[in-house]
Amino acid sequence: MSQHTRALTEFLAGLAYEQIPEPVLARTEDLFLDWLGSALASAGSHPIPLFERYAQKMGPADGPARILVNGQSSSAYFAALVNAASSHLVEQDDLHNSSVLHPATVVFPAALAAAQDLGKSGRELLVAALLGLSMAAAVSLIGVVRGGPEIALVVASAMVIIVIVGSLIGMTLPFVLTRFNLDPATASAPLVTSIADAAGVLIYFAIATAFLPLPG
Repeated sequence: MSQHTRALTEFLAGLAYEQIPEPVLARTEDLFLDWLGSALASAGSHPIPLFERYAQKMGPADGPARILVNGQSSSAYFAALVNAASSHLVEQDDLHNSSVLHPATVVFPAALAAAQDLGKSGRELLVAALLGLSMAAAVSLIGVVRGGPEIALVVASAMVIIVIVGSLIGMTLPFVLTRFNLDPATASAPLVTSIADAAGVLIYFAIATAFLPLPG
C-alpha cells in the first residue's frame, strides 16, 4: 500500500459524524430519502418480483437486513441486491447532470445492508454513504486525469455492462436449471461468480480492443 493510499484509508476510517458539516449531512439525508422513495415506488413492478423470488430461493429464510419492497428479512448480500435493483427501476438520478451515473443505486443499498448487518446507527449509515458517494466521485476523477478519457470510457462501459450481465446470469441461471429439471441449488455463488468473471474478462477486452489503439 502506497503512502498516499494509506493516508486516504486512514482518513476515511477515522472520519466521525461530528466532523462533517451540517449542510453536507442534510444533503446526504435528502439523497438517501430520494433513493428510498425510488426503491419503494418500484414494488410489484417488473422485473423486481424476479429479484424477490431469487432472493427467497437462493438466500436465507431470515437475516439482519431488510428488503424494502416486501419487508422481508434476508442476508445483507441479498437485501442489497434487491434494494439496488428496486431503486434503479424508477430512479430519478438521470434527470440532472450532477448525478447522471446513478451513484445512489450503488452506494445506498450496500451501506444500508451493511449497517443493518453490523447493527450500526443512522449516523454511521450517513457517514458511510457520504464517504461512498464522495470517494466514488474522487476516484473517478483521478482515473480520468491519470488514464485519459479513453481509458475512463473503456472502464466505465465495461463496468456497466459487466454488472448487467452478472446480474442477469445470477438471476436467470437457477430458472434455466429448473426448466431442464436440474437442481437450481447447483447455481451456487461460486458457479455464478465464475461464469460472471469469465464473461467480464471477455467484455472488458472486447471493449478495450474496440476503443483503444493496439500497440505497434
